[in-house]
Amino acid sequence: IDVSVLSQPCVDGFPLMPNLCKLWVDTGRTALLLSLQEIDRQGGVKKALLPAYICPSVIAPFLKSGFQLRFYNYAKLADAPHPENGETVLFAHYFGKKNTSAIEWVKYLQAEHQIFVIEDCVQASLNANLGETGDFVITSYRKFLPQPDGAILGTCNEIPCDVLENSD
Repeated sequence: IDVSVLSQPCVDGFPLMPNLCKLWVDTGRTALLLSLQEIDRQGGVKKALLPAYICPSVIAPFLKSGFQLRFYNYAKLADAPHPENGETVLFAHYFGKKNTSAIEWVKYLQAEHQIFVIEDCVQASLNANLGETGDFVITSYRKFLPQPDGAILGTCNEIPCDVLENSD
């Protein structure tokens, strides 16, 4: 864990999400909701593959957005269902570790299918060299730091959105 990232002067230089457009939001749930809205705007289907081991707060924005959900087991990625074109696949980095098996699996899926990928870096928010696989990359500092809000949504392209409300 490289805590020097906390002293970065601006979000544009944030090393977790290299070469991504970054948007500060209040929580990881908001970042997920914005990414799902953008996927819908880009013509994605409202279906998603999520890891079976995932926090209920990650599932909530999908359900709120009307997505049909299927789940897969990281221990059996070879048996995981294949996504249809336009479907969303979410994978997570757990307990501060880079999930290399999921990255390889997602890259294989990206080569075979037109999918949207959400990379959940919340549990590895203080690590560098993550956030290079997803179309949308999410991190939140509420898991590690004593603060009421603070998350980042990284994207391959800027998300056209209205002015976000100031934090409360």
